Amino acid sequence: MTDEPDNAAGRLRAALLSYGETGDPDDLDRAISLSDDLTQNEGFRYLDRADAAIVWSLGAAARIHRSRLGPHPQDLDDAVAWCGRALGAAQDDDANRPSYACNLAMILVERYERDQGRADLDEALALFEWAVPALESAGRQASVGLHNQGLALLDLYQAAHDVAALDRAIDVLRRAADDSTQPRAVLGGYLNSLGQALRAKADAASDPLALDEAVDILRRAREWTTGSDDHVAALVSLGNALLDRSEMGRPLQDLEQSASYLEQAVSLVAPGTPRWGRLASNLGNALVAVFRTTGRRAALLRARELFEGAAPTLSDSADQAACLSNLAACLEELHEQTGDISFLDEAIAVFRGTVNDPAKSAESAVPERRQNFGVCLLTRFKRYRSPADLDQAIGQFQAAAAVSPPGSVIHAAATNSLGNALSLRFERPGHDDDLAAAISAYEEAVGSARENSIDRAMYRANLGVSLMQRGQRSQAVADLDAAIREQEIATAEVPPAAQEHIRVLAGLADSLAARAAVTGGAVTTSGTGTGTDTDTERARQAYRSVTASSLERLPEQAIGSALSWGTWAIARRSFTEAAEALGYGLQALEQLFLVQVTRLQKETWLRDSQEIAAQAAYALARTGDLAGASAALERGRGLLLSEALQRDRAELGRLAALGWPDLQERYETAVSRWHQLSRR
Repeated sequence: MTDEPDNAAGRLRAALLSYGETGDPDDLDRAISLSDDLTQNEGFRYLDRADAAIVWSLGAAARIHRSRLGPHPQDLDDAVAWCGRALGAAQDDDANRPSYACNLAMILVERYERDQGRADLDEALALFEWAVPALESAGRQASVGLHNQGLALLDLYQAAHDVAALDRAIDVLRRAADDSTQPRAVLGGYLNSLGQALRAKADAASDPLALDEAVDILRRAREWTTGSDDHVAALVSLGNALLDRSEMGRPLQDLEQSASYLEQAVSLVAPGTPRWGRLASNLGNALVAVFRTTGRRAALLRARELFEGAAPTLSDSADQAACLSNLAACLEELHEQTGDISFLDEAIAVFRGTVNDPAKSAESAVPERRQNFGVCLLTRFKRYRSPADLDQAIGQFQAAAAVSPPGSVIHAAATNSLGNALSLRFERPGHDDDLAAAISAYEEAVGSARENSIDRAMYRANLGVSLMQRGQRSQAVADLDAAIREQEIATAEVPPAAQEHIRVLAGLADSLAARAAVTGGAVTTSGTGTGTDTDTERARQAYRSVTASSLERLPEQAIGSALSWGTWAIARRSFTEAAEALGYGLQALEQLFLVQVTRLQKETWLRDSQEIAAQAAYALARTGDLAGASAALERGRGLLLSEALQRDRAELGRLAALGWPDLQERYETAVSRWHQLSRR
């Protein structure tokens, strides 16, 4: 080697070492410039092959590091080329040759993850197959190569859904994590990768033991990576694994810990960056899950804030579309919680943009997105009764089911939602066949859902509702028995603290009431009841529990159940019971009315609530409470008048300023008189 190349190679090494100590990107720029100058130097041709391979490898290392910083997109391709030259320059007996092969394989995997070019992944896997055993045979440290090989095998599993590749990845990553000679922070990174592979195994095989092991390993990864670059990744992996486990019926503690770890990860990343946006969106999903389990509205509002902040930061169209989809789902939850229809309209507008954007055709085909869009359309149909919303919802559910793998979670969700929509369209003239199609869709959903999941319980409950509809129509007790059986199983499988339990119990109450109407309230012969209560008594208890529980958490559900309960009680001439039921409905209506912003929104609820007020008045009158009956009739109109008075009152101060103090006094006298009359 001549002096000039030798000195340049020394400076190249020094620049890379300096970058390792300081993280200064200028060191990488200097290293790349030195490597270019060195390989173009006349003396480089006279280097022996081993020394030339080292130079190529050092230049490749500089490009690999800079490619991960972002501003030089060509560096990744250049790094592949330089790693290839290092491997090509090394002779067969060069002790460094297996390391050069591992480096080339690693950077090929990174390019595969950028471009999804399968040839890069296949070449990388072939290189690992030779290089890692060669390192082990030579007695050299192989854990880095094993770790990178495990990640490549994990990519292969995700591309081809080859469970054998996943099992091999887990085995290879275990061997990497067993290298006690590596620093603890490095092993923490290896444990994080192993935990991710086990989480994938748990999802693929519905294996709770694999998920338990993933959580245990990721807890160690979080601890061991503290203060290192891998700490955020370990926090995110642990948070997601705990979120998965919470969905399999584990304690609420898993869910709350998941949100806590994801919150920590977000706090460690600079706001406004794409990485922050991805983490914020991930945290938002966990907080939505917290809300669904606990009913804490603060979690839902925080999730909305995160989604809205994350979407503009995401440069990748797929990531942005996913975040917007999450925002729309969050808005739909807010509508359900508050009854504020503006949330629903906003959610539909967001979803429509993610599904119908021609520039994002690949993203719009995502079945989850179409499924959630359809759910929003279906919810709005229930408020406005627009056939166009219902038909669009059915179209979205059918499209989601068609592009999702049979037996998958999303296929189960799409077919369940299709059943919901078809059940509603069955009620319209000319759609008699929709009920049979709905029952078939629900049965497919139950068969596709994961064992022991809340989702499966909910699909079972929906199947029960459709069987009840068919039983009511045909007066077939067998259908009603089957409906109650499905709903009893669902009620037992949904945790009582979850708000889904309220909906399932509401359906069971309806089915018990329907069977009581057909059989005359015969003693229950099946289900989870005491064995002595009649269907009538069980239905009454279920209705009372549902309406009382949903007043605060699901006022819209309270209105529906109160109306069903009250109508059923009137049909049985149980007027005191009917008055109690419909009183709950009026109370829920008032709660929803208070959160509506516009007069149109309030009138929408009032239109739907007139039946409650009229039936409540009738029931009270039949009990002899004529004053109560009169008050019930006035409550709906009184709410709207109260709102008008409240708004107009804001202008009272201006009347005196304009010289008409007598008008202010007359107005206030009229308001006082109205309050007196309303209290009577």
